[in-house]
Amino acid sequence: MNVAVIDLGTNTFNLLIFEVPEGKILYNTKIPVKLGKGGLGKRIIQPDAFSRGIEAIQMHRQTCLEFEVKKIYALATSAVRTSENGADFVKAVLNTTGITINVIDGETEASIIYEGVKNSIRGIVNQKFLIMDIGGGSTEFILADPAQLLWKKSYPIGGSRLIEMFKPADPPEADELGAIRQYLRDELEDLFEVCAHHKPQILVGSSGSFDTFAQILAFKQKIYDKPGNGFILPVIDLLELIHQLIRENEQFRLQIPGMESMRADTIHMSALQLEMVLLNVSFPTVMLSTFALKEGVMYQILNNQCPWQESLL
Repeated sequence: MNVAVIDLGTNTFNLLIFEVPEGKILYNTKIPVKLGKGGLGKRIIQPDAFSRGIEAIQMHRQTCLEFEVKKIYALATSAVRTSENGADFVKAVLNTTGITINVIDGETEASIIYEGVKNSIRGIVNQKFLIMDIGGGSTEFILADPAQLLWKKSYPIGGSRLIEMFKPADPPEADELGAIRQYLRDELEDLFEVCAHHKPQILVGSSGSFDTFAQILAFKQKIYDKPGNGFILPVIDLLELIHQLIRENEQFRLQIPGMESMRADTIHMSALQLEMVLLNVSFPTVMLSTFALKEGVMYQILNNQCPWQESLL
C-alpha cells in the first residue's frame, strides 16, 4: 500500500510517498508556499499565502492520486499553529481537498524530527549529537545519543520570523546584525547550558537550510551529486559560507552555485542561527541528515506507532 506524508511548513509544503510495510520511498518533493510571508508578526496567514497553501495541497493531492496513495497524513507546524486564522486554514483544506491536517506543537515537532534523523544516521554516529532543524517560523534542537533522546526544545526563531521581527536591510546593516545576534544569544542561552553539560560532539543539520548549505559546499568541492545522509560539512568551510551569505544581498546569493532559489531570501537568517550555535558550542563534526519531520512520521507509521489522523483517498 502506498502512503503519503505532507509536512506543511512555514516556507515549504513537503510531500513524501512510500510503500507500507516495505518503507521504500517512491517520491519526495516540495512546493515553496511561503505560508508565513507577511503574517508571522501579525499572527495571521495573509490572504495570498492562504490561497497558495490551498493550491499546494491540491497539487500534492493530485500527485498522491497519480501514485495510487491510499492514506495521507498531513501535519502542520509553526505558521499554522501560531496564526489566529490557522484553524480557518485547516478547515478550508478539509473542505476543498478532504485532507485532515494535524496541527502539532513545537515539542512534538522536535520529537518527530528526532525519529527521522536517528534513522538517517543509524550506524554512522556512536556518540552524543545535537540535531538542528531550521524552519521558517521555528527552529528545533534535539540532544540525543544513539540510544535515546536526552533533551529537546522548539524556539520561535525561524528564518522568516527573524526577517519579520527585525525587517533588516538586504544585506543587513552592522547594527541590525548586532541586534539579531543578541536576540539569538538570549533566546538560545538554555541550549548552550545544556550543551555545556552534555558536550555533544556532532551537530546534525536536518534537511531544509542544511540541504542548501551542503549543496553549496559540495559544489565547492566539485561534488555534483546531491549530498545525502552523513555528508560532512567542514566547520571552517561552513563558517566561511555563513559569512558570505550574511554580507551579500539576495541577488548575489541566488548566483551561488548550489543555492536553492526558494531559500535565497531567508538563507542568511538561517546562517546567523547556525553561526550562533557554532560560536557557542564546539563541534568537531557537522553532518547532514536529509531526513526530518516527514521521514519521522514515516517511521512512526512503519512501526505502527503513528497517532495522527489519516485521510483516505
